[in-house]
Amino acid sequence: MPKAGRQGFSTKVALITIIDEEFEITQELFGLKQKLGVPGYFAKAEAPDRHYDIVLLRASDRGNHAAEEAMIDFVEDFYPSYFVVIGIAGGAIGRNDVKLGDVVIADFIEYYEMMKIEGGKFISRKTPHDHPSLHMRAKIAEPLRWLDGWRAHIKTARPDDGVPKVKVGHIAAGEKLLDDPGHQYQR
Repeated sequence: MPKAGRQGFSTKVALITIIDEEFEITQELFGLKQKLGVPGYFAKAEAPDRHYDIVLLRASDRGNHAAEEAMIDFVEDFYPSYFVVIGIAGGAIGRNDVKLGDVVIADFIEYYEMMKIEGGKFISRKTPHDHPSLHMRAKIAEPLRWLDGWRAHIKTARPDDGVPKVKVGHIAAGEKLLDDPGHQYQR
């Protein structure tokens, strides 16, 4: 029996989205239309034993703080084994051959907000993060690179030529939307 959260619910996989469009697409793709007894959560159907394979929650807002709060709530309410954040992320077009419509899975997260300003310079500070597990990368992310079945579920036309690809690599995360590849801070 899976470990249950504070109200007796449990799930294997917790899906979190950030904006409405992501939520609606994820809800449709996974068939997660049933509201559960805890506000904001959705599953395929109400389970009498309160144990679910997949549960969906939309974070209350954009940004790392809102996503963190959603994850805390999920842990307390459902005690999930896995978290997946599904969403649209910013990035540098063309960098590492990533195009619009590709799926990027993190193997390392560089949080760029932690810094000190001293003598007119930004000095980066590092903070430890619990990066995606080897199991997640080796058994889930890597096989998606060569399996094609997931592409059949995409209903929206890709904005760039070609088929969507899965990219596994480093991700930079922060609260600022960086949209100027020529700016020193972004480089």
